[in-house]
Amino acid sequence: MRRIPCRCRYNSVLLQQFINKVMQRGKKTMAEKIVYQSIELAAERLKKTPMEVFEMAIRNAGPAIEVKPSVWAVRPTRCRSRSRATAARRWRCAGC
Repeated sequence: MRRIPCRCRYNSVLLQQFINKVMQRGKKTMAEKIVYQSIELAAERLKKTPMEVFEMAIRNAGPAIEVKPSVWAVRPTRCRSRSRATAARRWRCAGC
C-alpha cells in the first residue's frame, strides 16, 4: 500500500485520506476547507475536539459486520477496523 504524506492541520493520516476522497477535479484546498469547516462546526456544537468528532463520525458511519463467502454459505464476521474505516470513507463520499 502506498504511503500518503500527512500535511493536514490535525496530523492524522485518516483525515488526510478522507480529504483525498472528498477532493474532486484535483481541488485539494477546496476539499480541505470543506472538511475542516464541517468538523470544526460539529466540534463547536458538540463541545468536543475536532479530531474526536471526526473519529466518532467515521466509527459511526462504518459497518460493524461484513459478509464473507465460505465454502458452504455466506457468513457474517466482525469487520476489521481498517476495512471499516475504508468503507466509512467510501460511503460518506458517495453522496458528494
